[in-house]
Amino acid sequence: IEAMALGKAVITTTVGAEGIDCHPGIDILIANTKEEFAEVITNLSKHPMEVERIGMNSRKLVEEHYTNKKIITDLIGFYKELLS
Repeated sequence: IEAMALGKAVITTTVGAEGIDCHPGIDILIANTKEEFAEVITNLSKHPMEVERIGMNSRKLVEEHYTNKKIITDLIGFYKELLS
């Protein structure tokens, strides 16, 4: 999440992306084997605009879903639901 908030194109495993409401190929890149990591890195090195696009999308995702304000608002709503 921190790298995404900085607008970085993040490459992670399926397990590493668990719990993040992300979309592979749009705001994050998934690679589960060393071969897949090498392929993704090679493709990004050939397409620098793709790095920028993924990075911008990842930052937007964090801004929309993972800011402290958003998390607190969701948590308060959850607590209110429990109390009703």
